[in-house]
Amino acid sequence: NDMLQKDFDPDIAQPLTLFHVRRYRSNGLFGAIGYDTTAGTGYGDINVANDFRSYYGSYLGTTTQNTNQGLWYSLGNGTSSEVGLDGATAETGDAGTAGLKLLSIGSVVGSFDAPINTQEIIIFNSDQSSNREDIENNINKHFKIYEE
Repeated sequence: NDMLQKDFDPDIAQPLTLFHVRRYRSNGLFGAIGYDTTAGTGYGDINVANDFRSYYGSYLGTTTQNTNQGLWYSLGNGTSSEVGLDGATAETGDAGTAGLKLLSIGSVVGSFDAPINTQEIIIFNSDQSSNREDIENNINKHFKIYEE
């Protein structure tokens, strides 16, 4: 039930890009990375409905939950949002328009506590989809999460 929290002032609007090296210790409804000051308004990485997803006002993601170490990618960019796990082709769609008001790691302001081991988080206040492969390859060379 531990979490780390940082308020942002001013808030960071979309687009924003998240890379998150983590391992959930169990599956269920858990918010690993929260983006807003109240539960339910923004997640860069959440376990919900048996899937890994992002939520910036709408859910995006259908990667089946597991307890393996993984590299989560999330681009919040309205109707051009993307999510992906371990370098796989990104799922694209509308994830909503919420931005980054508060970063909460391991919980969402005290709700949806995540049984998670987080090793690295990188957040850009820009669309890094064109650099995704290079960024993930660099991260993966260090953590050796998946075969390239």
